[in-house]
Amino acid sequence: YMTNQITEAQKRVSELSGFTFMGDTSSIANEAGHIANLTAQLKAVLHDVRTLALGFTSSHGTSNLRKCPHCGLVWAKVSGCDGETTCGNIDGHLDVRSSDFSQLATFRFNWADRRLEINKLGFKTVSRVRSSRKGVGCGKRINWSQMAPVELPSEVGSAVGVSTDDVDVLHSEAKPPWEQTFEAAMAGKNMAVTKM
Repeated sequence: YMTNQITEAQKRVSELSGFTFMGDTSSIANEAGHIANLTAQLKAVLHDVRTLALGFTSSHGTSNLRKCPHCGLVWAKVSGCDGETTCGNIDGHLDVRSSDFSQLATFRFNWADRRLEINKLGFKTVSRVRSSRKGVGCGKRINWSQMAPVELPSEVGSAVGVSTDDVDVLHSEAKPPWEQTFEAAMAGKNMAVTKM
């Protein structure tokens, strides 16, 4: 969603500023530079949001792993008690702390008069997903509190890089004129890039 909103912001700014990405080389470069600057600022915010989100989700379900004493399959307990169950039993309950958390609000986001409007539309109730598929596991009786704890392998716990490389610097309508202008300006020029 946020990636799409960056593209929409690029288009809005281009339209409000009268950017056509056509004309002489300096005009096109100036317009592309403004949009690139906007995009860099928005990508910085998106990077911060993605970093925060990763912090909330990076260890979800990995802090309490146990091994079945019968088949050796490793399980994460995402809900339930520490008592008896069967290996491979799929939990059919909602993973919510209380019924207060079983509703999600719905919103509409809209840009109007250079302002972002956020309107609450209503609620969606979280429902239990029914599954007819058989789970994996041996099906034998297990007791969570008596199962051997399992350490998370180091390669799983390693840091995941956060990136905004999926966000284009220019929106799709601006790319072709910019690329043509850049290629024309660079034609016949010999450039070497050195890394330090």
